Amino acid sequence: MLATALRNGRGVAPRPYKKWITEEVNLPMDGGPHQGKRYQFRFQPITELWADEIDSGRWNEFIYSGPSQSGKSFSGYVCPFLYHICELNESVGFGVPMEEMASDKWVADLKPVMEASHRLKKLLPRSGPGSAGGTIRDRIVFANRAVAKILTAGGSDQSKAGYTLRVILATEVARFSRISKTSPEADPLEQLRARQRSIKTPDRRTYLDGTKTVKEELPASLWDTSSQSRIVTECPHCGRWNIPGRQNLIGWENARTEIEAAEKTNWYCPDCGELITQAERRDAVAAAKILHGEQAITRSGEIVGDLPRTRRLFFDYNAWHNLFLDASDLAVDLWSAAQIEKGTPAFESVERKLCQFVFGTVYTPPVEEMGDILSETDVSERRESFPRGIAPADTQHLVAGVDVGEKVLHWVLLCVRSSGSLHVVDYGTSDVDRAMPMRDAVAFALHELFKALSAGVALEREVNESTRIGLQLCHCDSGHLPEVVFKACKASPPNIDFIPILGRGRTQMEKRRYTAPSRKSNQVRKIDPDGRWHLSNVPRAKIQQLTLDADAYKLIADSGFRTEPGKPGSITLFSGPGNVHRTFAKHQINEQFVTEEIPGQAPVSKWTEMGANHYKDSLAYAVCAATRLGWSPVSDTEADSKATPTVYE
Repeated sequence: MLATALRNGRGVAPRPYKKWITEEVNLPMDGGPHQGKRYQFRFQPITELWADEIDSGRWNEFIYSGPSQSGKSFSGYVCPFLYHICELNESVGFGVPMEEMASDKWVADLKPVMEASHRLKKLLPRSGPGSAGGTIRDRIVFANRAVAKILTAGGSDQSKAGYTLRVILATEVARFSRISKTSPEADPLEQLRARQRSIKTPDRRTYLDGTKTVKEELPASLWDTSSQSRIVTECPHCGRWNIPGRQNLIGWENARTEIEAAEKTNWYCPDCGELITQAERRDAVAAAKILHGEQAITRSGEIVGDLPRTRRLFFDYNAWHNLFLDASDLAVDLWSAAQIEKGTPAFESVERKLCQFVFGTVYTPPVEEMGDILSETDVSERRESFPRGIAPADTQHLVAGVDVGEKVLHWVLLCVRSSGSLHVVDYGTSDVDRAMPMRDAVAFALHELFKALSAGVALEREVNESTRIGLQLCHCDSGHLPEVVFKACKASPPNIDFIPILGRGRTQMEKRRYTAPSRKSNQVRKIDPDGRWHLSNVPRAKIQQLTLDADAYKLIADSGFRTEPGKPGSITLFSGPGNVHRTFAKHQINEQFVTEEIPGQAPVSKWTEMGANHYKDSLAYAVCAATRLGWSPVSDTEADSKATPTVYE
């Protein structure tokens, strides 16, 4: 008994990751060609390079990204997760996009590997969540007492706080690019990293697994600050080291059927253009080498150059490296996509699929259809020479948009110019008096703001600087406190239209797309010919309310910041020092129109909030007001120039 106790209590040094995975891990019984077998690197040779980098000690953050269904999750987070839990006996933070996904990942990815592996099976949870089919919510406690703490992208900040961890793993990290509307903290990934703050930087370990979507989202957004690693292979014909890509998959273009495409398609060397057979490709990938940063490789295969000065490894591979699929498999996808008419939504959808899920590359949407992500400089550098509160001489209309909150009102004053461009002449906030009852305070703040806006702004004149242009139309948000806004609009100064409005669109709070009524009725009094707004009676308040397509007007505003200043549809800002528009610009970029790509599902486009966006809402309301007075982002300049501005001395 004493000898047994001594043997059981004897410490054993943990094995390197590379040795552990080949000695302990069996592939799950999932129907794959190697199910139930002990894991071997020859199944997917590039994973041996991945194991070497984990054991190298050079990195403390590991990003694993490649095509879907290439063993990405298995290598990127499942095996590192089990290595730290089972071999190193340490607790980890397990990041998933939503709490509901924790059980799915456990049942589909993690548990089957443990059940298929003899010694790992003994460490399965014996009680609590994760055992006997129990639902996973907060944590998983394994038989060796190691804990996997569940961390979500959508959960509360308190659910992540107060738990110190050395190791963090996150899967589907594109979903960690976004900030919860209710969270005042940093983005979800930074909230996860905050759990490591008490650990010295070199000792931390972070593993991120995900498909590259667009360059602004994780993991692609980390490329510039990473090792920028490339996996190169040697051509069996010319001996050059390179990375064949989608453009080197040739033969399917002129095929008449997908079967013919599969038969005729092969990989070709990017340098010499010679055909590479499947056997040659397998040998080349098995002997692949990895280059980091600015490193290069000689003809003899010697790697030269220094390692980049970063601790973040970006392990990136594409369809060439994925030996699960032959050239014929990829040819069918390419040929099928080519049968769809270019420029159609269906073509763009299948092109996203090819880039992100088949070839493991970033999808770049067509600029003319999707635009690009709005940046802070796109907005802040739009300064004109006009001072704050001075409207350009060719101003035809002055309109305003107001976003209503319980603590502060945000407003934007917008000039419509004869050139067809827009100019933000002023914007700001009005505080709500917290000493008063909330509704009374908001009503009083609106009354004072409406009175101030009614004064108009000075109009630039060479001779008479006292000339002013009056406000014609103001759209005020009534979605949150409708009765207060109705009352304030009815009591507004005469001769100016203060209209309560209600925005509709695919935002985080409002999931419904705006749909214009088909015809007028006793309630619907006016419908926009372009289908972007309608005016309805509100009998209880004896007032008319405008319902508008918030998506459409925000996209028009975003496009205005990308259009060359002075051109129809462009938007400019008043002059000032370099940082004068910093807050305004932040509000514009804190809500972006993005397309989410989820394997097996249709792409979903929506507005995603990453912080305060009140000035963006106010600007969209003002843009809508401009369109109601005849402005259009594609309007004819000569027609616009005939309009007469509302001016008073």
